[in-house]
Amino acid sequence: MLRAIRWYGKAWRNDLKLDWGERVVMLKTAFETLLNEDDTRMAARKIERLFCRVLGTRDTDLLWKPKERRRVVTYTKLSGNTAHEARTDLMDWCITFGEARNTVVHKGLSPEMMYACPGGSAYDGHLFHTGSRLFREAVKVRLEDVGFPMMWASARVRHGVRLFTRIRQRLARSRRGGCSTRTSEAVTVRTPRP
Repeated sequence: MLRAIRWYGKAWRNDLKLDWGERVVMLKTAFETLLNEDDTRMAARKIERLFCRVLGTRDTDLLWKPKERRRVVTYTKLSGNTAHEARTDLMDWCITFGEARNTVVHKGLSPEMMYACPGGSAYDGHLFHTGSRLFREAVKVRLEDVGFPMMWASARVRHGVRLFTRIRQRLARSRRGGCSTRTSEAVTVRTPRP
């Protein structure tokens, strides 16, 4: 994960010599490193599975939503044959992002930096900025794998979960007969600043 974050940092380097295409290449490399996958379609599926595995059907403040629409897209394979594929908005954005990287690396051209999904989506906008947000969100979700739960959630939500957990633990202790020496236990609530 650290190497992926280093690539992300390189993509954001304050250097006037770097153009958007080069930044896309570095950000795509960060995604490949984070997901351990260089195939664009497989990486798109992996990032979707990552969000699904951790978040399930919970609605969050993330760009990805558990019930993204699926639509069938027709595309041309490298062989020249056409194929059909069911894609969510996230998968469509990932594939477009990968194609932008390939435009820079394999054709030496500047890619189209604005993404617009047919019918609109949460991913519409500048490819680099959307990708940057998705990368940060994916890192936060991956932090669950190394013992930092719910980093993807807002501070207010994490605080609420901690408070609820403490209350539930105290109720369980009182049901088991684990009385404290005090007649009542106060629950201190600290509301985080917005």
